[in-house]
Amino acid sequence: MYLPQLATKRPVATIMIFLTISLLGFISMRRLSVDLLPDISYPVIAVRTTFPNSAPEEVENMLTRPIEEAVSAIPGIRQLTSSSSEGLSMVTIEFAWGSDMDYALLHVREKLDRLRHLLPADAGRATIISLDPSSEPIIVLAVSGRDLYLTRQFAQDVVKRRLEQIDGVAMVAVTGGAEREIRVEVDDQALDALNIGMEQIARALELSNYSFPGGTVCQGQHRYSLRTLGEFTSLRDIESVIILHANGSQITLGQIAAVKDGEKERSGVNRLNGIEAVGLQIFKGAGANTVAVARDVDAAIGQIQAEYADIMMTEIHNQAHFISLAIDNVVQAIVSGSILAIFVLLIFLRGIRLPLVIGVSIPVSLLATFVLFLRFDVHFNIMSLGGLALGIGLLVDNSIIVLENIFRLQGNDPLDGAVASQGAAEVTAPLCASTLTTIAAFLPIVFIRGIAGQLFRDQAFAVTCSLLASLPTALTLIPVLASCRSKGRRPQRACFHLLQRAKKLSHPFHSTLRVYENLLNRALARPARWLLCVGIIFLSTIIAFQALQRELMPRVASQEMMINLTLARGTQMERLIAASEQLETMLLADSTVVSVFAQLARARYGIEMASDIKMESARFRVRCREKSDPHQTFARIERQWRRPPGAELMYSQVESSIGRLFHVSDGDLCISVTGPDLKTLQTLLCTVRNHADSVKGISEVWTTASEGAPEIRIRIDRQEAARFGITAHHIAHAIHNTVQGLTATQFNEFDQQTDIVVRAASSSRATWNDLLNIHIAVDSLLFPLRSLVDFDIGRGPSKIDRHNQVRCLEIYANIKGRPLQQVIADLQHRCSKMAMPPGYEIRYGGVNEAMKQSFRELAFALILAVILIYMILAAQFESIRHPLLIILSVPMALIGAVWALLITGTSLNILSFIGMVALAGIAVNDAIIKVSFIQQRRQEGLDLKSALIDAGRMRVRPIIMTSATTIFGLLPLALSVGPGSLMAKPLAIAIIGGLLSSTILTLLVIPILYYIMEK
Repeated sequence: MYLPQLATKRPVATIMIFLTISLLGFISMRRLSVDLLPDISYPVIAVRTTFPNSAPEEVENMLTRPIEEAVSAIPGIRQLTSSSSEGLSMVTIEFAWGSDMDYALLHVREKLDRLRHLLPADAGRATIISLDPSSEPIIVLAVSGRDLYLTRQFAQDVVKRRLEQIDGVAMVAVTGGAEREIRVEVDDQALDALNIGMEQIARALELSNYSFPGGTVCQGQHRYSLRTLGEFTSLRDIESVIILHANGSQITLGQIAAVKDGEKERSGVNRLNGIEAVGLQIFKGAGANTVAVARDVDAAIGQIQAEYADIMMTEIHNQAHFISLAIDNVVQAIVSGSILAIFVLLIFLRGIRLPLVIGVSIPVSLLATFVLFLRFDVHFNIMSLGGLALGIGLLVDNSIIVLENIFRLQGNDPLDGAVASQGAAEVTAPLCASTLTTIAAFLPIVFIRGIAGQLFRDQAFAVTCSLLASLPTALTLIPVLASCRSKGRRPQRACFHLLQRAKKLSHPFHSTLRVYENLLNRALARPARWLLCVGIIFLSTIIAFQALQRELMPRVASQEMMINLTLARGTQMERLIAASEQLETMLLADSTVVSVFAQLARARYGIEMASDIKMESARFRVRCREKSDPHQTFARIERQWRRPPGAELMYSQVESSIGRLFHVSDGDLCISVTGPDLKTLQTLLCTVRNHADSVKGISEVWTTASEGAPEIRIRIDRQEAARFGITAHHIAHAIHNTVQGLTATQFNEFDQQTDIVVRAASSSRATWNDLLNIHIAVDSLLFPLRSLVDFDIGRGPSKIDRHNQVRCLEIYANIKGRPLQQVIADLQHRCSKMAMPPGYEIRYGGVNEAMKQSFRELAFALILAVILIYMILAAQFESIRHPLLIILSVPMALIGAVWALLITGTSLNILSFIGMVALAGIAVNDAIIKVSFIQQRRQEGLDLKSALIDAGRMRVRPIIMTSATTIFGLLPLALSVGPGSLMAKPLAIAIIGGLLSSTILTLLVIPILYYIMEK
């Protein structure tokens, strides 16, 4: 028994089933979480290791190389990159897409645990970072109102603890402000006189600051716990620590050192509108609802503000705001699209009841989709909701075809269940085929490798589920509602006046039908001429396709900008603060600037590639007024600013999480030179840069390889040191302990722990000459450092980059006015004449390389979609020829897509390319229905030409209706300008343009091709 027949025989049961599905869908909708993007398993892991006050070459040799060698044996690694900068090693491991990242993470952790004892003792513990959008803070706050030490303590003890108790908050990080440190500044002359070193002082402090349980003891009827309390309780306790017994007397720390309670040396500063503040970074847990977590955090912050009136907490960044606006924008597009689709039906059907019968498929299909969302753990995000918005117009197509065919069979007879079920049964096969072909267009997205495939899977799932839900709705619920009769005084009258409305359906289209029939007759009389015209249009489209601007992702206008200030290498923090204050003052004085949040040196928020953060750099997050141009604001500030010598100022727009997903490099073209020696690499890089400057089409060339900070290179006189039994270890640690200091132990006060650092007095390390005067103590003898070392002053590299364990330097270039391939070919020709030493190589990459790879993947998806659609059609028609005819609808749809992108100024990017892939399944739907009816009319005995004319006359109305509802359903997305439109607007424009051309050409070209094929 056909499904429509079963539904019309059990109408109450059918309606109850759909009401049940709708109820479950409503419950599922309330339980789905909301986020900006789908859960993306980004196959990149970074290993971040600190090595304070170490030069890049030392970091490379002692940290980066061992870590690279340890992790390189892990299976599934695609490429290994690293960056060694002053005091910091960052090793980035990129795995193949589809790798089990939990398994990879365990592998990396295991390798690092085995390596731990081989790394320097002064190096920090290696931190493993998962580089994906979910690892960024969802909220950033600036806390101010008290002095910096108290503000940081308040943020650490009150705000951090309160916020971390919120369900869904994984961590709260505190940056900036002032931290307490107890400094023990030792007199070098006293050390020399006593013949002791700083290690002995640090050891004495550690042993004196000690508490330990002593077990239990019984006395009388009670059992007492024993505790030996030896921890420091005041600075006087630290000063009274006995360092040495000499000649019957005791030498205390206070006699040879000054104990000071002060602040740690600062490595970063946060400033909000010119006032220094403490930064708070709030991270959500995996799988948590970003909007819900942000709402709870806002509530907690409000409570804290009410309790502490002297504290000001200012929100700098909140992901939930953008997410809410983006989701609301897409939801509005869904609602607007639904209303427009119903409005189109009102125009065509000239009544209110028939559109409501058809329009019921929209909410029912959406609610059924929400049930599948909850079952397969798909959340509300701009991708899944964008998929629903794309499917709005498609959801009513099946219902329109069913209802129109019921009207055709009904004629002047009363409408009953038999007629309704027969009308639905006749179109069941072509509807299944058209639905499956649309789904087949989205199925290849699963096979797209890279971030595009991961990102668009939720969208493909949403479209697939909604279309699958619309098919049984059209085949069961629509016939039931169509055959529903009223029980009033006129029982033969359908409750929705279907018969009366059906008579009116053809009235507005009489003139249109006559025009279409005349065109079709002319086309069938001279098919070659019409096909030649179509061929010319297609060739012009190919030419227009070459003129399309190509980019990886569309650029989004933003009212926020980032300004990066970089001073000369080795600049002191005080000069950086002064230059930043000057720039802040100018920004705040500009009428278009609302707020400025400055982050100096390493006071950065977000888990980013921290190896690029220099101690001489500052970043300003500037929010401008609505309708102002941030770029013009920056240009105005740059002209007015008095640039310090060696300073650089760079501008960039604030990127969303979506933009950062596809961020590959700064320029259109990235040229890498790899090899073992840095000096040779610098020479080769200069030659390559000169060649790049002379190539036509390259507009800008720059490099991130900058001159290193000034450094004093200390070389040990090994023969002189060996004479006295002094090792390099002795000398290196003596210098380190004198300048940097040695953390001996911690001072515990309630739940606060403060480092106690032992180092030389400032007078002993004020200059390099002062440092040369220190002595190395070995076996009760003192040796001056000056006699054991040689030195020279120079500059080392600021950063050492490595690619697959080989050093590399990179330059970037922007391309303008010439195709990328021609530019690369010219540059390769020029560079091929260079004398490359053995082991050195030049590689070409960049954004355009990533774009080409993504386009190759999408082209593969398009070809795969066409093949799958052909197979479905061949099974449907049990024919090899007719599916080929229907597949020709795809290039006819691409004609409109290309011209729509060109006319609207939309680039060819990943999003618009996805729209073209989707068109492969959408555009063939009209041709399927048309060819099916041509086949039916011929089986009924009509000759070829009469069958073509008659099928065209019968199908022109539903074809125009289905195309119009789809186009108007997508129109709100195509016209959207708010947040979230980035991921749907280019896609909607491509589909609308493709549907316009495929609808017009299908009505004429498909009959012509069918006529030629059969003749």
